[in-house]
This record gives sequence, structure tokens and C-alpha cells, in this order.
Amino acid sequence: MLVVDDSEQVRTAATRALEKDGIAVDAVRSPTEAIAAAHRAKPELALVDLSLKGMGSLALCEAFAQDAVLKDVPIVLLAAAQDPVALALRPHVAPSAILEKPFELDALRKSVRENTKSDKEHAKKTEARSVAIDRYAERIAAADPHERGRVLNECLEHFGAAEHIVLSGDLGAISLAELFQMLTLQAQTGVLRVENHTLLLDLHFAQGRIDFVHALKAPTELLLGRVAVVEGCLTQRELDLFLRYRRPQRLLGSQLVQLGYLRDEELRSVLARQSSELVYELLRQRQGRFAFTRTLDEAPPHAFEVRLGLSTDALLMEGYRRVDELLVIEEKLGPRETVLDADEHAIVKFGHQNLTEEEQILLGLVNGRSTLAQILSRSPIGTFDSLKSLYRLCEAKLVRKV
Repeated sequence: MLVVDDSEQVRTAATRALEKDGIAVDAVRSPTEAIAAAHRAKPELALVDLSLKGMGSLALCEAFAQDAVLKDVPIVLLAAAQDPVALALRPHVAPSAILEKPFELDALRKSVRENTKSDKEHAKKTEARSVAIDRYAERIAAADPHERGRVLNECLEHFGAAEHIVLSGDLGAISLAELFQMLTLQAQTGVLRVENHTLLLDLHFAQGRIDFVHALKAPTELLLGRVAVVEGCLTQRELDLFLRYRRPQRLLGSQLVQLGYLRDEELRSVLARQSSELVYELLRQRQGRFAFTRTLDEAPPHAFEVRLGLSTDALLMEGYRRVDELLVIEEKLGPRETVLDADEHAIVKFGHQNLTEEEQILLGLVNGRSTLAQILSRSPIGTFDSLKSLYRLCEAKLVRKV
């Protein structure tokens, strides 16, 4: 455990309380000392005074987040009740992430337990898995040559690793629609991975329906946080603040629910929209490599908990309707690298009162310097609706290509 506070009284009190519980404590007074101490012995948790002098507590948190070794260390901020920074942070972090000073020792112990419990459980599971792997390794080494294959398969099944690619190829040879129809008719369960120059997606299937689409690489406007902004579940400012202090090793959606940004049903709605939009983008691009892996389990935890159960038929119908519209729109607007500018004289003549709310939002993003891709990434109304609004503005000659 690492305690960082420039008050000797606080360091001493925290150290005594935690050591009584059998927790080893390294107490330091400055951020510089904290980083050095953390690299000597990586702590399970860091208790950091919010009002540190010099480098500052938030800068120290940022330094931990950017450090490859320390980025997953949980941090609890120690703050006075009316500290303005703490008051600003409270709506955006878990309740246990800020401990009010002066604190009761029982409150300190509770905060430490809450912030280390999940990490300890993960460590126990990891240790148990390592022990099991070692045992299987010994069995495989000791087995007769003709028995080794059977023991190896038993090991793979035990760890859920007995998965194999049953279908792979190029979307230029077999379309996404054909793939979906095949997987749906056969009620397949597994993961369809599709990759091209802008997308890397894992589509989790369960009995022929899509439970979840995991975006490993995607345009900014299709990432979960941006979709949540478009859905009106949080503001761009809240998203920016959340992303700055989030724990990168944990799923973004789960953290948004845990910290109170989203309710469970709102997360489900956002994930359903994101998964659908990602499929529509795949249909639009019509290119890439794919591989379907049949899995033993229905889905990984993050997909199993959501279980969207999206119909491939419904996705294809809506997706191809959009593709037809987008062909007309993209012919008018050009590629995503196109720079757009507004014709102020034409806009005044047309009248702002005759513009829709969406069109007014898009006009505010068109400045003669930003590309179409940049405009879409900043738009709060979603990619498809943004493109339709820009198309109407171009048709009315209020916006033109530079």
C-alpha cells in the first residue's frame, strides 16, 4: 500500500491503522517520491492527498495512468470536505474513490477493502488458473505418446480454449449478407471477426443471433462513448472527463454504469445502437477479411451479460436501405477527406428559421478547414443523420466542397 501525503500526522495515522490489519505500507510526502516508491514495489492501492504541493495530486494520477507498470493501480484521493476540486470530481468517480479528511480509521479500512477486493479476486483466479495449467502440463508430459492428444484436448476444453476457425475468407468473395444467413440458418454460436483498413470487429453470435459487437478498431464516431453522447446519455464534457480518469483495463460500459453515468437499460440501448451502427458500416464498406470461430461457451462475460439478441435479418434490411441512401449521399459529398465550407450569403438568404435543428448543428461544424470525417467525429447527432443533413445542405447550395 502506498500513502502519499505531506502531513506527517496523516501518514503516521494511516500507516498504523493499515499495518494493524497486516498491510505493508510505504508512506511518502511528495509525488516524486511516490513514483519512485511505486516502481520499487508496485502497490495494490495508492492513497493520495488531493492538495499535494509541487507536481500535484492530479498530475500524479495522470503519471500513474500513463505508466505501463502503474496504470492499473487503484487510487483513492484524500480530500477535505469542501475542497472545490473534490466537489467537481465527485459526480464523475466512484464514491469509494474519494475519502474525506479528517477520516475515521474504519472509513479508511473500508475504502481500502472496496478498492482492492476486485483486484484480489482477480489475483486468486489467476493463481488458480496457473496451478491448473501446471498440473495439466505435468499430465501431458507424463502421458504416453498416443494419449497426449486426448489429455491436451481435455486441457483446452477445461480452459474454454478448444475453439477452432470453421470458416474464413474475403468479403469480396462471400458477402456479409451470405455469411449472416449461413450463421443464422445453422444457429451457430461463436465469434465472427472482420478486419479491414478502418475496422476490426468481433461479432459475438449465440444461436444465430448477434449478442454483441466488440469494436477493437473503429472510427471515432462509432466508439461507445461517442454513441452514448449521441443517445443523450451523457455530455461530451462528461465523456472527456471520464476518459481522462477511467481505468483502462476495465470495460468502458461497465465503468459508466458503476459510476452512475448510465443505468443498465441505458447501457443496453447504447450497445444495441453501437452494434447496429458497426454492422451498417461493414455493409457500407463491403471489404475485408473474415474468420468465424466456433466457441464452446455462448459468449465472453461482457457479451453474455448484455445478450442483445439482434436479428441478422433486421440488421441486413436496415443496413442495405442505408447503403442505398449513402451511395447517393456520398456521390454528392465525396470521400471522407473532402473539406466542406458554408456559403454565408446563401444561408442568410435562405433564412436560419428554415433550417432544421440538425442542419443548424452541422452548419456550426462546417468551417472551410475541417474534412467530412472530422465533422462526423464531432457531430452529436450520429453519422447517418449527419450525412443526410449535410446532403440536404449541399442540395440547397448552403454548403459546398472546397
